Amino acid sequence: MPGSEGVPKDLAAHAKLETARLAAALKDLEAVHADNRSYTDIVKAYFKARAGHRGIKAARSQYDAWLAIAGAANWKTPEDVKKAHPKAKPSVKVLRDM
Repeated sequence: MPGSEGVPKDLAAHAKLETARLAAALKDLEAVHADNRSYTDIVKAYFKARAGHRGIKAARSQYDAWLAIAGAANWKTPEDVKKAHPKAKPSVKVLRDM
């Protein structure tokens, strides 16, 4: 199965591997502020690094659709986003950075 290469069979080893991946992702996010990369750059790098993984193609498609929606929108406040997408669960950080 694509994306499962190197995944250990036992749960403890898998959890350790995922923890290491999460730590690396958090380090990348911290780098956003250190080298002025945008969140979009971080997400694109994430998708590129995991191109063969299961579900990444669908996730990238959904992300691209959201970027198109957000790019065409004329939101001025977090409330504008909430009105346009009342069922969405907005990220406080994203809304704060608008």
